[in-house]
Amino acid sequence: MYIDTHLHTIFSADGRATIDEYAEKCPSLGLSALCFTEHADMTAYSDPKSNSHDLFERGYAKFDGFREKYKDTVVLYRGVELGEPCHLPDVTNEFLRTHEFDFILCSLHELKGERDFYHTNYRGTDPVPHLDRYFDELIQVTEWNGFDSLAHITYPLRYILGREGIPLDLTRWSNSIDDVFRILIKNDKSLEVNASGLRMSYYNRTDPHLEMISRYFELGGRRVTLGSDAHEAWMLGTGLKDTAKKLRDIGFAEVTYYVKRRPVAIPIDEYIGE
Repeated sequence: MYIDTHLHTIFSADGRATIDEYAEKCPSLGLSALCFTEHADMTAYSDPKSNSHDLFERGYAKFDGFREKYKDTVVLYRGVELGEPCHLPDVTNEFLRTHEFDFILCSLHELKGERDFYHTNYRGTDPVPHLDRYFDELIQVTEWNGFDSLAHITYPLRYILGREGIPLDLTRWSNSIDDVFRILIKNDKSLEVNASGLRMSYYNRTDPHLEMISRYFELGGRRVTLGSDAHEAWMLGTGLKDTAKKLRDIGFAEVTYYVKRRPVAIPIDEYIGE
């Protein structure tokens, strides 16, 4: 069983691929299943000036047709990348009440009242206060617990440490990261290992970083989901098997995916294809 659990299509505002394009690539890549996780960032989703709501709902309505179309080629699972659920709890609760998913991947792309880290330029500024707030909000969303896996927990570092080249002493947030890990472990949730940073020449690492994943394992964490975070068809599956080998070196024996919100374990050797 080989699955990519983090994928975006044209039904996400920043997606550039279709479900057809992804599904048709699966036989050549050896992928037996895909989980689509279109963006539903609660602030944008509820903003009438944004197209996020309409894009998401169009994709949601069409998904079962795609699942049927490709049933003999690849198994398709319906997920969501649920962004900033604690910023607008009433909106989040209504969204989850009216939609059904196999998999809820939770993310934090922006601080409350701020822009996405991707769109923020930190050159000439001190990013430490923003990161202090980020890890505080990350603990809050982890405690909220209405998800299956927590996405790319070092997301801001792609742009602050990587793109902007601002040096950071990450030990400042070690206790906060440990708190996140301990909450995930206590609640039997998964940690996403996101391989998209491996495609970024200025970053070239997973989110979270391997040393943090080792710490998660040391604290008792065993559930991990693996996703390419693809936004274009050529990105499908990139970095996943190499990342799985590194997880195996750390000590992980399984990779997790979800069906109707229930975890399913894949032996890591089977995932890698060995």
